[in-house]
Amino acid sequence: MSGENPVIRQGKDKEDFDSAHVLDPATVVLDGKIYLYYTAYSATVGKEGIGLVVSKDGINFDKIRNNPVIAGAVMPEVVLHEKRVYL
Repeated sequence: MSGENPVIRQGKDKEDFDSAHVLDPATVVLDGKIYLYYTAYSATVGKEGIGLVVSKDGINFDKIRNNPVIAGAVMPEVVLHEKRVYL
């Protein structure tokens, strides 16, 4: 267990797409990296979406710049097939 929990932190600004809630993780491992997708809700109505964080060690996760990767509130399911990620 990591002392760095939670591994996904809520956005600091109330306008961030993940400022209110972060939940429903789904992961795949590709090329030695962990890709963790998650549902996120904003403190501002209508800004929810699917976010993505990436880790090389399974402990430290970095949010990608182009979050959310999908707008709207849905629970992510992720499948890796032939080095392609299907969300």
